[in-house]
Amino acid sequence: MTGSGDIASVGIVIGLLAFSVLYGFVLVWLTQQLALRSNLMRQQTLTETHDKTNAWSGMGAAVALLLTQSKVARGVYLIILYFLGISALHITSSSMMSITLFVPNPTASIQYQLTINVTPVSIGLFDSVLLLALSCYMIHSPPAHPTLQLSSCGILEAIWLSSQHKRIQEVIGAVKSSGAADLRDAGHCCTTPYGHRSDSKDDIDFEAAGKLGIQDPRAHKLEEA
Repeated sequence: MTGSGDIASVGIVIGLLAFSVLYGFVLVWLTQQLALRSNLMRQQTLTETHDKTNAWSGMGAAVALLLTQSKVARGVYLIILYFLGISALHITSSSMMSITLFVPNPTASIQYQLTINVTPVSIGLFDSVLLLALSCYMIHSPPAHPTLQLSSCGILEAIWLSSQHKRIQEVIGAVKSSGAADLRDAGHCCTTPYGHRSDSKDDIDFEAAGKLGIQDPRAHKLEEA
C-alpha cells in the first residue's frame, strides 16, 4: 500500500513538473516573439533596441550585458526579472501538491490524502501575476505602420528595416570603429520607432553625434551642392 502511495505522489510531482515546463515554454515563446516586435515599434534609442533584443536571447545574454556594459536599457532588467520569474515557477510547481499517508487507527487500512501546500501555491500565484504584468508591459507598443508586416525579428528583417531609415543608416555608418562602445554611443544619438517604415519619426541628435566625431550627413550634402 505504501508503495502505491509513493507512486501516486511521484506521479503528481512529475505531472506538475511536465505542466510547468510546457506552460513556461509556451509563455516565454509567445512573450518573446511579441516583445521583440514591440521593441521595434517603441520610440527609444537604437542602443536600447539593441540591448533588449540581445537580452531576449536568454538569461546568459542578458546577464552578460549587465556585466560588460556600464549602462543598459531599463528593459534589460525587466527581461532578467521575467526569466527569474519563470525559473521560480518551475521550482515551486513541483511542491504545490503532495500525497500524505495516514492510518486512522491500528486496525484500519492506510488512507491517502491529497494536500495542497499553501506556501508554494501562494508564491506561484504571486509569480504568475508578476509575469502577467511584465508580459503586458513588454508587449505593448504604439500602432505600427499600417502596411508594415513583420513575421519575425531576424537579421534579414533588421537589414531591410535599416534600408528604410536612411538617416540612421548614415549616422551608424559614419562610426569609424566597429567597437561596441563606439557603436553604442552612436546608437544613443538615434531615437526612433524602428519598425516604422519611414524617416519621418527618426530623431537624430547631431549635436551629440558631433562630439563623437560623426558629422551631420545633411550638412555634408549641402556643402557638395
